[in-house]
Amino acid sequence: MKENLRALSFTFSAGVFGAVMNSVAVVLFSHFGWALAGGYKLHVNLSPPSIYQWIYQRLIWGGLWGFLFLTPFLRSMPPVRIVVLAMGPALFQLFVVFPYLVNKGFLGLELGSSTPLFVIGFNIVWALFAEIWLKITSGKW
Repeated sequence: MKENLRALSFTFSAGVFGAVMNSVAVVLFSHFGWALAGGYKLHVNLSPPSIYQWIYQRLIWGGLWGFLFLTPFLRSMPPVRIVVLAMGPALFQLFVVFPYLVNKGFLGLELGSSTPLFVIGFNIVWALFAEIWLKITSGKW
């Protein structure tokens, strides 16, 4: 029982840490206008609404998605594992959140044509930092 609670704690906190780093990436992207880098408009508008509501939701969801790291799936191949686990929250956002919860269309395309690529990229940031957090804190992931 104690080991199960420990694993839940590690994975939830890893998900929260990943969400913090993901949020930093989104804010930096928005603040510095990196969608316009090199003079190319990448057609994406992911600027956050109210920062407190936005960060709270991201941290809680990030922690819950962190439970994906409890699966023994691809532990011997961390780069592949990171990309595969990042697809869970990315697909949920693209196929559930954008079209049904925030009315931004299928894949969030009302936010811009590159939105799906950025959603996947930002979720890879989440999974990468969650994996790093697990390795640092638990030593056995």
